[in-house]
Amino acid sequence: MSRNRTDHPRDRWLRFGVGAAILAAAFAVLARGPLVPGAAGLVLEHNREHDLQATALFYTDLERMPEIEARLERQRPGQAGAPDGF
Repeated sequence: MSRNRTDHPRDRWLRFGVGAAILAAAFAVLARGPLVPGAAGLVLEHNREHDLQATALFYTDLERMPEIEARLERQRPGQAGAPDGF
């Protein structure tokens, strides 16, 4: 037998509060786990443990970077020495 009554606003707020608490708990549990699974997660964890800031600037700060940039400049479309279809 079903009841045909209107929900009291208090009941709606109670359901909302329980749902919000469940979502907050799920976020808290997920936040404690690894960020990314597999090899990428291991790299990120290593970087965090050793306080490495692996930003784009980190990857461009290489000894060979001037040589790499010069090669890329030569490969720009419309310039001599650019590969076909590039």
